[in-house]
Amino acid sequence: MIELSISAACRVGRVRTNNEDMVLLSNRCLRDGSLVTKIDLGYGDRYIVAVADGMGGYDDGEIASQDTLESLAGFFYDLPTGLLHEDLVDVIAEWGERVHETINESASAAGVVRGTTLVALLFYEDLVYYLNCGDSRVYRSRDGLLGQLSHDHDLTSVTGRKEDGHVVVNCIGAGLPSCYVDCVELTGRVHNQDIYLLCSDGLSDMCTDAELEAELNDGADAGRLADLAECNGGRDNVSAVVVKVNIR
Repeated sequence: MIELSISAACRVGRVRTNNEDMVLLSNRCLRDGSLVTKIDLGYGDRYIVAVADGMGGYDDGEIASQDTLESLAGFFYDLPTGLLHEDLVDVIAEWGERVHETINESASAAGVVRGTTLVALLFYEDLVYYLNCGDSRVYRSRDGLLGQLSHDHDLTSVTGRKEDGHVVVNCIGAGLPSCYVDCVELTGRVHNQDIYLLCSDGLSDMCTDAELEAELNDGADAGRLADLAECNGGRDNVSAVVVKVNIR
């Protein structure tokens, strides 16, 4: 049995007037709010948390993030039981291609460009994965040490120059001809008392990893991390999900 203690926060920040971020907890989408919950998972159960950071300007980014998360929830909870690792990876890749095409087609019909990043943590029966597309992030804190698990899909990863860090080269939609979703298995590597942090760049750009590590070690939930980002400037929308694992 695994108990997940989950906190989530999704805020507009101190500068922007519109929130294009969205958070997914199970099949519930959250924007401009917060939530704290506990979930017990036994064998055969499934659960998902995710963060999407919309791009495309007022209204359009928030449409992309919401459409993507609603699609992800429907896809995930409609998955058949008993999928093996290889099958799960394949269907996730197929879903990524479909939702990418759908976002691009709906944006083109409206005469706009819209897209979104995506990070997610999946608990599917006895399998655990994280997903990543873009520059939102998945971190893990273990024994007081915080490390980034996901890899940013930005121009820095191509050029090596830090100044290219805000140029996203892979995301869902945004008029790109294709996208890919990193699907990384964590099964067998989830330890008791691990803490997972999923966030948009509105948190990671405003807070250093050292600050996030110190806050999590002090028991901070997602709301407190969002507070810190806003105190540090809050220049972008801020979304965070903190998942604390208790294996019984």
